[in-house]
Amino acid sequence: MPDDAPAARPSSLRKRAAVLTAGRALFLGEGYERTSVDAVAARAGISKRTVYDYFGDKDGLFDAVITDAAAEVVDAVRAAVEEELTNGRDLREALLAFARRIASATISSSEHRQLRQLMRADRRARRSLGGFEDQPEALLAERFEELAGQGVLSATNTVRAAQHFVALTFMLALDVSSAAPAEDAEIDALLVDGVDAFLRAYHRPYP
Repeated sequence: MPDDAPAARPSSLRKRAAVLTAGRALFLGEGYERTSVDAVAARAGISKRTVYDYFGDKDGLFDAVITDAAAEVVDAVRAAVEEELTNGRDLREALLAFARRIASATISSSEHRQLRQLMRADRRARRSLGGFEDQPEALLAERFEELAGQGVLSATNTVRAAQHFVALTFMLALDVSSAAPAEDAEIDALLVDGVDAFLRAYHRPYP
């Protein structure tokens, strides 16, 4: 059955995007409590009424900002899985390229550092994540399933393998950088060690 719903006008999409951009900057920089709809509207260059028309209220805007940021991470992981974890590529090289790409987009990003701080400080942010939280690992597990089927990975539980990979690389790097921004070289060394530890468990024989 065809979708007869009218497409949003470009001007409407631009306004909505401007509100999300302004909201993200203010929520991440000032926090939920100190951010007002008036401030978001002023930063976006639109009326307060327009913000309410698009998002209902401040909670609705906050939820949309967090959802939008989470969707960007999922999209980045999906693209990295497809473009880095390719068939025929040396597995260590592929996993390192994948880990470095995601770390550069998230751990080393000042905006994502602010987002993580907001997640820790505000229950609303964690609630807004919804089903996005598990999607990056699910995408990785799906690719690991394919690699296991090809005999490249030695993994009977690819969901657990994906969890181990994330823990050995990104979670460890996040722990190190949570108190203060870590040097890129330090993050990279953690990623290399994490990939090597993962391969020792899931890619035999490995030195």
